Amino acid sequence: MALQFGTKLMGKVDEVPRIGHVSTQFFHVNYVPLIPTGSYFILEEHGDEFRGVQLPMSFKSILVAWLRAGLFVGFVAGVIGCIISLAEKRTDGAVGLGVLAAAAMAGFWGTYYIPLVSRASYQRAMEIAERIGLSDETVLMLEVAYGRKTAEEADLELEKIEERRAAATITEVE
Repeated sequence: MALQFGTKLMGKVDEVPRIGHVSTQFFHVNYVPLIPTGSYFILEEHGDEFRGVQLPMSFKSILVAWLRAGLFVGFVAGVIGCIISLAEKRTDGAVGLGVLAAAAMAGFWGTYYIPLVSRASYQRAMEIAERIGLSDETVLMLEVAYGRKTAEEADLELEKIEERRAAATITEVE
């Protein structure tokens, strides 16, 4: 059996619509996250390569990565235990372990889809936007995506931003 180790992004959380998500890079052994080495806001990801902005360590991302690893190990152990119990004709134990395995897998998949874990709150999205230096236009897009502004309000605000930029450009030219 080959031993795989190195660093890998894990613990995907706090997705900001159409922009990116937070993940933590871990030193891993056989894809089990062991030691977090840094958290990032991931803008693009291709295999093991990514483009992102470093953030302070994300406790949420670290906790979710370890939780997912534990749930996956619990699933595998439950399935193996269920098979062994069935082979020994202990149906009560097999049913219990099967339910445990199913619950572990449901919890694992749930961490990817439960908004509390997977999607950034409005406050977190704005904090990330400020930290990574998103443009005023992109922040307006987030305001609309989170229902804080209507598209019409965002268009009016965008016009004001463009007017301020035009005025600043005229001042610089003079």
